[in-house]
Amino acid sequence: MSKVHDPELQRELIEILNRIDFGHRYYERCASLRERSGYREHRADRAEIEALLAKTGLAFRHSAREKFFQHTEAWANYETNLRVSFRNSVAEFILYVSTDDLVAGGPYPRLALQAIQAREPDFNPTPLAPKLPFSNAAKLWECVGFGVTLFNEVRTEFTKQSRE
Repeated sequence: MSKVHDPELQRELIEILNRIDFGHRYYERCASLRERSGYREHRADRAEIEALLAKTGLAFRHSAREKFFQHTEAWANYETNLRVSFRNSVAEFILYVSTDDLVAGGPYPRLALQAIQAREPDFNPTPLAPKLPFSNAAKLWECVGFGVTLFNEVRTEFTKQSRE
């Protein structure tokens, strides 16, 4: 049985994202990386990416068929799932939180936009859904570190909330 998107769980996730200022932090980091990265392409191979992901302390597995890396954790009645893909010198993160039959989440750009618009309904950024660009190994590590830091903060807030 597939999981059903739950608007209430999505609202709860958005509230947690706003506690850590996820939306503004994401848009600001994308803008900063875009300004500093230029237009050089950095082709990271799987070994380089796996080495960087290993440094995060999270256990990622690679899905060759779907071309992303995935980390999954279960706690209390929840499961968190972080997916990361690297294409065309851009890191893309997707976060899902789920229960046995319900799921919430989405790509970081969409979550960032939803979080900001929950507080600032007139927020209309350009670009609407920015990605995290990298032009060399150091910028790639910055993207990975930032994306994982946001995930860790969301997980921490969710676990605190589930104990309340």
